[in-house]
Amino acid sequence: MKEKIERLAKGIFEYKLPDILLSDEVIELSIQEDTLYQGKLTIKASDNRMVKGIVYSSNQALHVIHEAFVGEENIIEYEVSSLHRRTGERIEGELTIVSDLGEKKVPYKIEIQMPFCTTSNGNIRDLYQFTDLAKLNWHEALSLFKSENFTKIFLSNDKENILYQSLVKGRNSSIELEEFLIAMHKKERVSLSVDKLRDYYYVEHERVMDKIVLTKNNWGYMEIRTNTDSAFIELDHKIIWTDNFLGSTFSLEYVLKPEFMRDGKNYGRIFIQTVHQTFIVEISCNCNKSNRIKDNTSMKLREMERDFVKNYLDFRLGHITVEDYQENMRRLVIEFHDSQDSDYRSNLIRLHLSILSGDKEKTKLLIDHFSEHKEEMKIQSMRAYCAFLYLNALFSKAEDVIEEALKEITDIYETGTKGMDILWYLIYLDKQYDQNKSYKLEQLVDEYKRGCKSPILYFELYSIYKEDANLLQSLSEVEIQVIYWILKNDLMSEEIAEQFIFLASRQKSYKRLVYISLTMLYKKIPSKDILAAICSMLIKGHKIGSEYFEWYQLGVKEQLRITELYEYYMYSIEESTDNIDSRGVSNEDVFESQVLLYYLYNSNLNDKKKAYLYSKVVQDKEKNSEMYQSYSRIIEQFVVKQLKEQRISRNLSILYEDMLKKKDLDDNIYLYLSYVAFQYEIQCANQNIRGLYVVHKEIEEEKFVPLIDGHAVVSIYSTDAYIILVDKQENRYVTTVDYTMYPFLNVRPYLDKCYECSDIKQIVLTMMESPSFLESQKSRQLDYKVKALEIPNIRKKYQESILKSIFYEDSEYIEEKELMQFLDVIDITNVRRQEINPLLEFYMRNKEYDKVYKVIREYGSDEIDTSVLLTYCNEYLANSMDKNDIILSMCYRVLLENRENEQIVRYLLTYYTGSTNCLLKIYHSAIALKIDCLELAERLLAQILFANSMIEESYEIFYLLYQSEKNDRLKKAYLTFIANEWIMNERTLPDELYEIMKQVILKEENEIILLAVLKRLSIQEELSGEEVRYVEVNLDKLVKKGILLTFFKNFIGKVKLEDSLLYSQYIEYKTNPKQKVFLHYVLKSSIEEEEKEQIIEMKNMYGGIYVSQFLLFYGEKLEYFIVEDGKENGLTEEIQVTLDNKLETEDEVESKYNQINLMLMAKELNDDETLYEMMKHYKKKEAMASILYSPLS
Repeated sequence: MKEKIERLAKGIFEYKLPDILLSDEVIELSIQEDTLYQGKLTIKASDNRMVKGIVYSSNQALHVIHEAFVGEENIIEYEVSSLHRRTGERIEGELTIVSDLGEKKVPYKIEIQMPFCTTSNGNIRDLYQFTDLAKLNWHEALSLFKSENFTKIFLSNDKENILYQSLVKGRNSSIELEEFLIAMHKKERVSLSVDKLRDYYYVEHERVMDKIVLTKNNWGYMEIRTNTDSAFIELDHKIIWTDNFLGSTFSLEYVLKPEFMRDGKNYGRIFIQTVHQTFIVEISCNCNKSNRIKDNTSMKLREMERDFVKNYLDFRLGHITVEDYQENMRRLVIEFHDSQDSDYRSNLIRLHLSILSGDKEKTKLLIDHFSEHKEEMKIQSMRAYCAFLYLNALFSKAEDVIEEALKEITDIYETGTKGMDILWYLIYLDKQYDQNKSYKLEQLVDEYKRGCKSPILYFELYSIYKEDANLLQSLSEVEIQVIYWILKNDLMSEEIAEQFIFLASRQKSYKRLVYISLTMLYKKIPSKDILAAICSMLIKGHKIGSEYFEWYQLGVKEQLRITELYEYYMYSIEESTDNIDSRGVSNEDVFESQVLLYYLYNSNLNDKKKAYLYSKVVQDKEKNSEMYQSYSRIIEQFVVKQLKEQRISRNLSILYEDMLKKKDLDDNIYLYLSYVAFQYEIQCANQNIRGLYVVHKEIEEEKFVPLIDGHAVVSIYSTDAYIILVDKQENRYVTTVDYTMYPFLNVRPYLDKCYECSDIKQIVLTMMESPSFLESQKSRQLDYKVKALEIPNIRKKYQESILKSIFYEDSEYIEEKELMQFLDVIDITNVRRQEINPLLEFYMRNKEYDKVYKVIREYGSDEIDTSVLLTYCNEYLANSMDKNDIILSMCYRVLLENRENEQIVRYLLTYYTGSTNCLLKIYHSAIALKIDCLELAERLLAQILFANSMIEESYEIFYLLYQSEKNDRLKKAYLTFIANEWIMNERTLPDELYEIMKQVILKEENEIILLAVLKRLSIQEELSGEEVRYVEVNLDKLVKKGILLTFFKNFIGKVKLEDSLLYSQYIEYKTNPKQKVFLHYVLKSSIEEEEKEQIIEMKNMYGGIYVSQFLLFYGEKLEYFIVEDGKENGLTEEIQVTLDNKLETEDEVESKYNQINLMLMAKELNDDETLYEMMKHYKKKEAMASILYSPLS
């Protein structure tokens, strides 16, 4: 700037400054909320010269990073902050460029728009567009979902944000995204289906491959886990993701491996599970590893043995006739073949049938056949041999044959070949078994102990007990099995039953098969004894399952006198929530009167069962009021105890509700109640879910609650709390997994009392949702809000919302000192812009100036009330006058609103820098307040000259500066600048400035100012004598210097001029003084016929004013055009100049120039006489001049 001032003071000017070229003439932007936009503005000269200057912004929201610049191409970096601004707001202002090429303004209009994100699917700014992206490119959407910008762009409120923050704590990000989109109602859950649930295969030695086709019904994410319970099934995927699907299907391939199968039937299952669904695909394989026709002999043998036994028992039990028995046996023999010893067995059966049918001939042939091969049979199958001995004795009936057979079979049995079949032969050959039932019983029991479980054994034992029930003396394993077999085959006799009941009732421990047998017997023969035995057995086994309740209930109805019967009755009741137990039986009327009477005097139930019992009493109080009255004191004591222990259940809730209907309850009751009144029961049947979190938007803490048997009890204080379910892999679910939520109590009627009596801070959340909150007085609402601030682990945002609510809605009901303590907690960056002014006014009232400054620094001052700014600025400046850009901006804002005072103006005078108009505003305010603003005037005038931004007010500023003794160089530069503008551009020259210029000329030589003064005098109609002398002297000096300007001719008739000035014609042309200018002309006259074009270089008389001088005589005409060197198409003018016959003064008439013109005129008129006279007069004048002015010798 100083350099330019120096050049101006020396009279060095540029004819025309180059244009300022900008990359943007107007800055129009759209930026997102809460972002910092960085932009650039390029400044350069049109002729690529070095440019020097400074850039100012009129709005704090647009900050120029480096204001000053110098260079050929200058990049001005700026930042625009949209912090705390919302969509639709505008930031408007202008950048002012003050440079040595001039001053230029760049308006800017910046619109705040909704945040968006650039993706492969274009710019997206809401959840609908985000969902479209997820549908097209799940992985890109997932990356965006996990980014820091997601909440800022896509979540519109705190509740959505809290849900998001809770979900993203899970293990699987894709599940989090899926759950979030479903919770936001942007998509449906993905469901799975399979193309089969069972399949059958025949497998030999080679592996078999197959597949299960999985189909999903929707786009989105799903994690599928697969496994199998069989080693012979191998799955190609343990985990399947939706990425693995081709379109909507995926083929789950599996291999069946025969090396892990056994011959015959093999069964396995494939489990296909998502967190929401489970599919079980059953696989059946018939394996034949040897690759031959399967040998079914062993299986057929086992089947045939079962058929033999069944046929035999049917015959023995009288279910079929002997003929049917024989027919069945023949059919079985035909089917029985191809076994190692099947020949023996089938022939033995044939022998048996021939004996039964009385076919002696066939019998004898078969016996002879066996006799021939007896030794061979003994080696190959001792059991077949024993069967032959028995059948031979049966046919023969001879004592010796029987004795021999008995002896040989006994030896075989006793020497180690045990078995029920051999014992059976002995039983029916040896009479001692028939005579000694105890011995027979002992032998049969031994066979059972050796592992025999044959129905034939059970039948033989049954036969013994049927004959003598007293032989049933204990209930060991074998007896129990026999009794069960008897009952199953409907063979129970009264005697056996009595003995069994007797023994069962004396059992010291629970035996399941005894219990089953007793229940079977009771259903056949209902009796108290059996029922007592059943109940006793169950009590001994501590059985309290709901499946046993019916027996306890029957026992109670029968008034059985069994210790703890009533307790087990209570413990076995299924406490279903809908009063229907698992058997589909209603339990509303389950209690017998004797049970209720019993528990009036016996209270040895646990608390859970007591709650159930008492809840039934309460529920039935209308039907049985006497019983209710009898129980009332017991129930009251129990309820108070449970409340003190902070226990809750569905049954307890019934008791609590009943108690709360009473009047004049102690406050302690409400205190205890407050600990359980806000609890809910969560039920979730999904086996994959292991627990849950309750997430309140008001409370930071997430507390995990495990699900136990699908149940959990949680505390919930606000209606919009989230239930976040967690699976075994730590994934989180909010909507896709079904659950039910049951409120134990309707707390609304007692809410006020709980609030008053409790020390649980969270209750206030429920209070603030209740209708009574909105209906209550403001002071009462304030109490609730203050209480809410005491909630442990309160979320910061919720805390601030409460604090702001207190400040903006309830400040009149609270002392300012306490209100200040609340506000200290608020993070001012979370205050909305429209909330700033009341906050600042409060801080100002309480002289919290540091907080005021913090708010203004954060939000800027453009929307703050001027009165607040004025007060704050005054307070600040009273303590410090140090430079501070924020304070400067505030002071100038006050100034713009015409609310300035002396202190603010003085501060601005000292430090403010800005555009010429801004400085001028400060200058006017200083003048109005009569404040010394000489330094500002000096800066302002220098800036005007530096930027060539001439304004009318500059004269006034100069006058002020001129009166001081400061900066003569600046004054000279200004006067010189104005003089040049007056000369070159006809800019107005005020009278005061003209007078000053005249004074300056008297003190020092300044050709530019001198020319300006002369030009001003040239337009005056009359000149004083002193002015005439002044003009004549200075014109003479200038002419002698060769300076001739067209305005000199304005002095004709006013001052005495030289003939060269008086009669010459001037052609003037203005351009860049660095240019060469050529005049092309043709001088035409009536005498010369040929007209030749002449070219002369025009002379730069002053600062780019080029002048050529011509002396034209009467009748001559000058035609010309001007060309600047180096320019094509340089024709700028074409003008004809003629001389008019106009004589002004006597001197002009008598001048030689005029005499010649008159002669030329007479000649043209052919007035020879006049021409002659004029020529004589001219000659006479010439002679006299020669004599009078001859040189002295």
